[in-house]
Formats: sequence, C-alpha cells, structure tokens
Amino acid sequence: MTLKTKTFSVVAISLIVTLIAVACGESTENVIATQQAINRLENTQIAASATIAAGGSIDTEGRITVGEGSLAARAQTAVAATSTALSFASPTPTPTEVVIEVPTDGPVLTDADNPTVQIGDQGAFTPEIITVKVGTTVLWENPRRSASSSASMDGEAEQWNSGAMSKGTFSTEPARFSHTFTIPGCHRYASLFSGDSGEGAVCVVE
Repeated sequence: MTLKTKTFSVVAISLIVTLIAVACGESTENVIATQQAINRLENTQIAASATIAAGGSIDTEGRITVGEGSLAARAQTAVAATSTALSFASPTPTPTEVVIEVPTDGPVLTDADNPTVQIGDQGAFTPEIITVKVGTTVLWENPRRSASSSASMDGEAEQWNSGAMSKGTFSTEPARFSHTFTIPGCHRYASLFSGDSGEGAVCVVE
C-alpha cells in the first residue's frame, strides 16, 4: 500500500467518524478529541513510511531500527563520527607570549637625550622600541585631536597608564605624558583606545 493510499484511508476514516459523531449527537469537544487522535495516527504512519524508505524498519513494539548500509545507518555513523572528532579536538591555542630582546644596535638614551615617542594615526608609536638607562624619563606626545594612550600591558614588571591623550580643540601644543623607568628589562605597552592598534616597548638597561 502506498503512502498516498494510506493518507487517503486516514482522511476517509476521519470523515466517517466525524459524520457518525455528529449524527449520534456527540459534543463538539468529543469530535475534536477524536479528530486529534486520527491526526496523530496519520503522523505516525507518515513517519513510519519515511523511516522504511530510508532503510529502517519498525518492530512489533513500535521501535525503529536501521539496516546496515542504509541511508539511516550512514546518517547515524556520520553523527557518531562528528561527536567523536569534537570530543578529541584540541582546545583553542592560547596566544604565545611575546618576548622582546633589548636591541643590540642603536643608542641607549638618558634624560639628557630627552627620549620622546610620537603617537600617530591608529595609535602607532614612533619609534616602536626605545632603549633607555635606568632612571630615565620617557615622554609620549600625541599631536592629534583623536584620543590615544600609552599603557603597559598586563604582567609587565613596570606599570604605567597615561589615560586619554588628545590635543585640545584650540591648543597648539600636543598632549604629553611621561614616565620614569626604574626596572631593567623590555616593557611592552599599547594604546587602549578603540580603533588603535599601535604597540611599542621601552627597554631599560643598567
């Protein structure tokens, strides 16, 4: 019997039951309950037909089984393989810690050299790396009206944060911030403002 014939039979039964119920004076609630039961039967028949078409079968207790090599079996295998792959997937790698070495070339600056870092578009620092003697004060300047900052990254031995730095609307002077370095090593920093991508380092030597 085809699915179409089964569907037609259920519809016919539904119509007959409804007519009998009305003729016998059944209440509207009973007629609706009967129709809902018939709808559930129809849905079960359609689901069973789809399972069999995919290569499965239904035993006498209504349990669905799938045949070896059938479409349903291959679908189950694919789902199991995906679950296994996900369970053994390696976790997202954590960013590698960036270690900056003290430059071997270039000058080692002191206060007499007035070491200055310029902040440009998108918070770019020039120079990106500067080497100074312990006890030297480094100056950052932002000649733009867009706010940027100079802030040490988490975990650095030397900590500082300029906060928002921007040139005033009517000012002719750049915004300035300074910090005196006392701990040897290379200390990384960045601008914390949205849209800024500049990073730099101050390397301090004894």
